[in-house]
Amino acid sequence: MKAPIGSSCGSKCADPAYPFEVTLFFRAHRERDLLEHWAEIRHHESGPVKLERMASSALVLTTTNLHLTHFFGDWANEMQPTTELLTPGTKVLDSKLGVRADQYRNPSFILSLDGPPIETNGRVLVGSLAWSGSFQCAFEHNGRAVRALCGLNPFASGYFLKPK
Repeated sequence: MKAPIGSSCGSKCADPAYPFEVTLFFRAHRERDLLEHWAEIRHHESGPVKLERMASSALVLTTTNLHLTHFFGDWANEMQPTTELLTPGTKVLDSKLGVRADQYRNPSFILSLDGPPIETNGRVLVGSLAWSGSFQCAFEHNGRAVRALCGLNPFASGYFLKPK
């Protein structure tokens, strides 16, 4: 679906068996080299439905030589970077603190696509959740691709969604 730069477009997905739909939205900001992505979930059941897991994005990369930089810290020592090679398996960055969870683990990451990150060279993707509550970014490496699934932390975060 094409949209003018700076505007948003959406793509609706519907469940074939249940009255659920998810609309995925994208907004490109060319001047900032930025892609904004979010999802809206709706249902047409007769009463509220409890959502157990919701993700804001699911990025799939077919390259597997990725280095992940993420950030940790505490008061007066925030945003300390750690960089590591993503190996087969799942690497989870998360916080279960609830409100202001970003004070200890920031919901942002950098993926270096060309080996270890170098300040002046190489390609990187940067991701950040605009969310200050409990979050989870899971990087699943299966040997052929890496999937980054990021959003609300599913731990103790069930959400009752009203109809429509």
